[in-house]
Amino acid sequence: MNNDKTSFRPTIETLEARNLLAADLNIAFQNPLLYQDVNFDQFVSQIDALQVINHVNGFTESEPTEIQSFFDVDGDETVSGIDALRIINNLNGVEVTHQSVFEQMDDFVEEIETMDDLIPVDLAQISLDVVAQMQSQSVRLTAMRTDLEEFLKTPRHDQTRIADRLADIRLAASEFSEDILSDLNNVNGDAADQYIEHHDLRKLGIHQRLRDKFTEVRELKRQDHKWEDYLPHGEVTQQQVDHRAARLEKAFGQGILPDHIDAGQVNQAIRSLRDRNIFDFRFGDGQHDFANAPDVTPTTVTEQFTGYLADSNYDDVDSRHDFIVDHGAFAELWHEWNTTDAVPSVDFTQNIVVVAVVPGPNQIMMQPTLDANGNLMLKAASTRMGGPGFSYAIQVISRAGIESVNHVDLNRPDGLPTTEEIAQERILRLRSWVEEGNLPDFIPAETAQRVLAHLEDGGTPLGRFFRRLGQ
Repeated sequence: MNNDKTSFRPTIETLEARNLLAADLNIAFQNPLLYQDVNFDQFVSQIDALQVINHVNGFTESEPTEIQSFFDVDGDETVSGIDALRIINNLNGVEVTHQSVFEQMDDFVEEIETMDDLIPVDLAQISLDVVAQMQSQSVRLTAMRTDLEEFLKTPRHDQTRIADRLADIRLAASEFSEDILSDLNNVNGDAADQYIEHHDLRKLGIHQRLRDKFTEVRELKRQDHKWEDYLPHGEVTQQQVDHRAARLEKAFGQGILPDHIDAGQVNQAIRSLRDRNIFDFRFGDGQHDFANAPDVTPTTVTEQFTGYLADSNYDDVDSRHDFIVDHGAFAELWHEWNTTDAVPSVDFTQNIVVVAVVPGPNQIMMQPTLDANGNLMLKAASTRMGGPGFSYAIQVISRAGIESVNHVDLNRPDGLPTTEEIAQERILRLRSWVEEGNLPDFIPAETAQRVLAHLEDGGTPLGRFFRRLGQ
């Protein structure tokens, strides 16, 4: 969840964080707009959790004379470590289910705006209506913020004034919440009073309708993921780079990148784009020629392992894309690159391992693919930052639907070939293509010669296998 709650909320001057009086624990009120916003600065941050902890533990320099903060995060009218824990869990990425209608609405609108270019035509107008509904409440929301700001200035000793102001605020917040839920129901064509007693926007038909559609769209987009849709290659302008970096950021926010691609990879990719360390693309055995590359379908990656070996020599491996189909070859490669962790357990009767290696401290984005004939190849991109050593990425994918690996047939009467046999046949196939002049359009001749040389002289993991066979 995004903790920045400024999307559709009027900006007001942030209140200064202050030390708190722990002795007066009965001063426990909940922020009706954003429960975890203790210091009322419109954000959820570590400061909010720290203020609660300080209050509970009695850390104070002077006794405050005004209310100043909303310590009651969970709404039980007391202050305890549980209130701080709710904030900490939120900041650590634990899903927040205890939210005000206003926070739910803000999250909902933010998601609609993030998904704007993926919303189907039949839901486009209703999505616009939801956003317009929130924007129409800005004046009323500003007035409530002003009332809350004034409430925090109420003297602690004036119990009558506190009670009166609190009663007015709670009534206004309740009526405001009901109006929002009712209006949203009307946008969706539901009964005006449906689920209002729960004050839970997520139970409304319109919320479920859009969220179900967003989930469906995300699944489809993940299956159709293509790194080249976001990353430029070759000579491009800074404007093009900025545009593609923005698209990549949005794709991550939309949740349409495959599950095996984590935030660290996306951030590294964006940093590389911003720094003009533009990506280098490859497809199977050669440089990626998007115009002539075959039509392919991405496979599902079940596990991924990455690493950087700064003290290793990249000349010994080259940036080839290798396929491993047996445990012995996988264990040998793993022990060479990772001397501390145990070899991961991979069922090679059901899976295949795909490996990519690039020079320097670069990020690798790789996607195994199947063509129309069930041939497994690898579409990959990597940043082009200079530096020592090499980086690697290892992915585990299901064998389902795979008939061949880099055009090496897997279905044989005597069973699945070994990784060494795949290496040998891969080299023979590439050599015959070069000699006969039958290279695929997406593999330039000079690239094929270079790859073949590295394979045959043992410069890659598969090359070492081939060299062993020839001894």
